[in-house]
Amino acid sequence: MRHSAALSRRCLLLSAAILAALVVGSSSPLPAQLETWSLCGQVVEESQVQLAEVEVALVPAGASEPPTGAGASPRLTELTDERGEFCFFGLAAGTYALTASKKPWPPQPTHQVAVGPGQPGVIKLELEWEPGEPRAAFEESFDGLDAGQRRDLLERLLRQGDTESLHELARRLVPKRSVGIELAPLTRGLELKKLVDELLRYLERGYLPPLKTARFVHVLGELGDERAIPLLLRKLSDGRQLPHGSYVTWAGFYDSEKNYYVSDEAALALSKLTGRDFKYQLGLPPLSNQRAIDSARAWWRDEELRRRDRQRRP
Repeated sequence: MRHSAALSRRCLLLSAAILAALVVGSSSPLPAQLETWSLCGQVVEESQVQLAEVEVALVPAGASEPPTGAGASPRLTELTDERGEFCFFGLAAGTYALTASKKPWPPQPTHQVAVGPGQPGVIKLELEWEPGEPRAAFEESFDGLDAGQRRDLLERLLRQGDTESLHELARRLVPKRSVGIELAPLTRGLELKKLVDELLRYLERGYLPPLKTARFVHVLGELGDERAIPLLLRKLSDGRQLPHGSYVTWAGFYDSEKNYYVSDEAALALSKLTGRDFKYQLGLPPLSNQRAIDSARAWWRDEELRRRDRQRRP
């Protein structure tokens, strides 16, 4: 927050200097159509590391690139400095489309920003390894909250229990600094059935990219609800690799020399939930773990048969 405040002050001072230069020698107010504004910001990755040499592009809303040779392009570009900061000056008031790009990050979403009177003139962008919904900025995610704030959020949203609150809770669980998140100590005494239902729906009803799938699977292991076991057994065969990034994995900080799979988190969650070791070898694809997968599935079939037998007994 302190750094953002300093960046804001810097932008305001630079904007003031530009305006002063425009009106020097004039005693009349500057016509509104001649006023210019600035937009400054910082680009970070999801772990909040500042990113240099990110290309930030700014285009007035509704503008399009002219054909080659057809005149000046409305597109403005800047590269972030070593602190991840950028600034655009001399902007007319209005709405702009702002995008940031840097390899090896995938294409990022476009942000609509307003420039002009009453606008802050400062923005922070996170480059995401898995752009798209569900998403949460670091400050509003569970990774950006301390233990007390996490507990308060859990209590409030679970107590409300409506669809919107459960969507909000799941959204805040998306990964930022780590694939895993330790929820078990924070959930004591809380009714978690609706949260488990929501996570199961996310994982079963449609596509989630690998890292978000891995985080939600990890949370299911933390919450200790046996209804998740059939889904975890299916995810043992999910051989999608987790994307490169600055986050913590089961082996510690992401190591580009190692492999990390969705199936690894499913195996860890299943072991935590059942208290059993199926000899699943982390860092190997499902095809190399077929014996462990078969063992886990056979155990669950036996468990279901025993449960049915108990239910049939008088």
